[in-house]
Amino acid sequence: MLSWVTKSGPFWDTQRHFVADDYFEHQNVDVTDTALGEAARATLSGAKSNLISFKGGGFDYRPVAVQHGITEDILGKIELQNEWDFSHIRHILIAATPPPLNWHQMLEQSIHKFENLAFSPLCIDQLLAEPFSSYVVERVFELCKVLDEYAKILRMSGKPTARSNEILAQHFSGEKAWFTDESDTNKRNFAEKLRFKNFDGEGKTSCPWHGKIKTPQYRLHFKWPLTPGDRLEIFYIGPKITKS
Repeated sequence: MLSWVTKSGPFWDTQRHFVADDYFEHQNVDVTDTALGEAARATLSGAKSNLISFKGGGFDYRPVAVQHGITEDILGKIELQNEWDFSHIRHILIAATPPPLNWHQMLEQSIHKFENLAFSPLCIDQLLAEPFSSYVVERVFELCKVLDEYAKILRMSGKPTARSNEILAQHFSGEKAWFTDESDTNKRNFAEKLRFKNFDGEGKTSCPWHGKIKTPQYRLHFKWPLTPGDRLEIFYIGPKITKS
């Protein structure tokens, strides 16, 4: 988050919105040529515009009301949503991120969305030869969301909880389980293919446990079981490996 703030944003780097009677105040202070004024202009122009403030900077409240027009001739008031808690800002930015347009963007967004998962730099190598599918992206995100919640619980508590056990019962067991182990037959017949290079490139790890995408038949292989306190490691996202 701090890297984004200091290197990439939040900067006013677009053309100024045009509105008639271009004068804005906040608490009797002229903010026409500030970020508050531009956010108000953007809102009046039909664009979605929120504020991000630094904690302790005097703007730890919401909404922030901006007056359009001089006090003697007020044209309207614009209420701008404001956020100063960085943990909330992260979720807002993720929610506002456009859907991925390719596999690399899917992986990049996954890394940012799911803090309790670790993705191998090689995990999408097999996907790069496959046509991009927004449906596959949607399912990958759904699978990762479940794994991320499970890993977060074990990282925070250091041990299984009622909720983590509920996740296992709901998604790791039964005929319609999202996550399963490979059969003993597949483990024998595809033993080497189910071994994936470690993140550091040294040696390999066997990962028969996987999340399922049915159409097309894709799989998400991960290290299991998870050691409490660790991030859950994703080694492979791609076409089903154990096809007969």
